[in-house]
Amino acid sequence: MLQVLDHLEQHSREIATLPVEDRVLYYQRINPLLLALKGELRKAPNPFAQDKVIELEWHLASIAHLDEPSEQTDPEHLQGALQILQDLRGPHGFLR
Repeated sequence: MLQVLDHLEQHSREIATLPVEDRVLYYQRINPLLLALKGELRKAPNPFAQDKVIELEWHLASIAHLDEPSEQTDPEHLQGALQILQDLRGPHGFLR
């Protein structure tokens, strides 16, 4: 589980640095990791963990510009994605 979180953190940082035209394809490549995380979190003791993954998906989709994008919000979405990953991983996080 922690490996998936590590990979998602790395990918979250990478997607924000790509040219806008490459982000959708990159998002499609990391989507299986999000699905795997969702599957694992179904077993999590904290019922809000699934909600956090949905929020993470939203941040990453926004960075990938799947909706009507604004590059001005990319840093905010990157920070949001990284914070969620930290919340999931942390000592008092959703996976504990």
